[in-house]
Amino acid sequence: MRMFSRSKTFSRKFIGPSAPALEQNNESKFNLKRMGRINLLALFFFVGCGIGTVRPKLEMSLAASSFLAAQNASARSLAPSVFRKAEIYYLKAKSSYRRKYFNKAKQYALLCQKFSERAEYVAVRKKQLGDDVKDQE
Repeated sequence: MRMFSRSKTFSRKFIGPSAPALEQNNESKFNLKRMGRINLLALFFFVGCGIGTVRPKLEMSLAASSFLAAQNASARSLAPSVFRKAEIYYLKAKSSYRRKYFNKAKQYALLCQKFSERAEYVAVRKKQLGDDVKDQE
């Protein structure tokens, strides 16, 4: 009879978790849910802050190539005002890209491309037709 009672006491200990153990288990589940929510909020924060922003690589390279083409067409001397605008926008685009303001860098790169192509066009036109062409900047 004594052996039987020991087994009952032994089995009672391991039948199920006690009340404090259940509370700990529920707290750990709550902490996991809470940590999951915090991680989700952190993810949204980082995606919204620029990690998910696409870098304007194509626009920057097109702006640089059009600016160099305008330089090679000697637009600095033949179409100085338009070329100067293109140069300012090119420098602003590079600065914004370095500072990771990618939306502004894209806008400036597109403006640089526009004014560089215009300056190149005016410079080539003046070369072909001569210096007596009226300036249409």
